[in-house]
Amino acid sequence: MIDQESIAFSMVREARDAAFIFRALRQFRGDFGGTPGDINNIPAADRTRLAALGYTIPTLGDGRPDSTRINDEVERLDDRVRQLESFFGYLIQLERQFGIQFPPVYTRPEI
Repeated sequence: MIDQESIAFSMVREARDAAFIFRALRQFRGDFGGTPGDINNIPAADRTRLAALGYTIPTLGDGRPDSTRINDEVERLDDRVRQLESFFGYLIQLERQFGIQFPPVYTRPEI
């Protein structure tokens, strides 16, 4: 089916996006400098990418940042990224152990 996506591709995309959001939340918290809870700690291009991913910084009802939810989200994303990285590392070890080699990418010979 054309509309189907491989599980591996989906997992790689999840890891990439989760790592990006994790870093953006840490920037927002001021982990790398800047005023804690200041949206300007996150570069404009990264804020645009967060919006494209459909992600919004957790806030309270009055619009202020929800530091408890942000900290929980940082921990959750950190754990998830580590789990995915561990799985990919384990998969590579299995490939090596069983001698699995994928064929090289096909390139058209020069004419």
